[in-house]
Amino acid sequence: MRNHFHITGYGVNKRGLTVGINYRLISSCSREATAHAINKAQHEGLSDIRITRIMEIPA
Repeated sequence: MRNHFHITGYGVNKRGLTVGINYRLISSCSREATAHAINKAQHEGLSDIRITRIMEIPA
């Protein structure tokens, strides 16, 4: 079953500034949603990514 997740965190851009991230994802579990959020942030050019909150949203 697919669940909705709201994931927040932060990462460092190539200039060395800390940037907040905020994603809403649909995934089967929180572990997969976290992995997808980290992958998406890396694709956007962020490094040293930290996930601070994972909230499951009832659909």
